[in-house]
Amino acid sequence: SRKQIFTVAHSDPRGLLAILSLRLGVSSSVAQRALGEGSVFVDGRRATPTLREVLPGQKVQVVLP
Repeated sequence: SRKQIFTVAHSDPRGLLAILSLRLGVSSSVAQRALGEGSVFVDGRRATPTLREVLPGQKVQVVLP
């Protein structure tokens, strides 16, 4: 597995799936799967599939298989 950590920039999209796809270079289905499996954290808290938006300055951590 690989861990990716990044901070949301002002130029990034606000949608969580969109930013995961963009920053990780993965399809939206891979991003959706990571979110559904509990592999996405925003500011240290596990993101749930209901989290739709992220804001500049927030820290995102993702563990991909």
